[in-house]
Amino acid sequence: MEQAIEAVFENGMFKVIDPSTVHVAEGQKVRLVLEEPPGYTKEEIARRGKDIYERNIQSLIEANNKGRIVAIDVITGEFELADSALTSASQLRARLPEAEVFVLRVGYPALHKTRLRSVSNSK
Repeated sequence: MEQAIEAVFENGMFKVIDPSTVHVAEGQKVRLVLEEPPGYTKEEIARRGKDIYERNIQSLIEANNKGRIVAIDVITGEFELADSALTSASQLRARLPEAEVFVLRVGYPALHKTRLRSVSNSK
C-alpha cells in the first residue's frame, strides 16, 4: 500500500509533521521518495517562458503558426504547438510529466482576448 506522509528532515532524522496520518506497523520497513518543492513562482514561470520563447522558439514557429498556442517547459525549453492551450500543455506534459508549463498565443501579446462591455443599471 502506498501512502504519502509529509515530513521534515531535522538533525539527521525525518520528523513526521502529522503522526496521526501515519499507518505503519512498528518495525515495518518503508521506502522514502523525496520530492522537490515547487520551484518557480507564477511570475518567474512567465518571465522564463517569455525569455525562452523570444530567444529559442519564436524564429522557428511564428511565421506559419500565428494564432496557435505554444506550451513551453521553462525548465528544459522543450515546447509543443497546438490549436488550444489545453492540447499543447497536455502534449507537453505527456512527454515531460514534471514540466513547469508556460503558454502563449503565437504572434499576439496575450493568450486570450477580453471583451469589455458597459452594464446599465436602468431597465
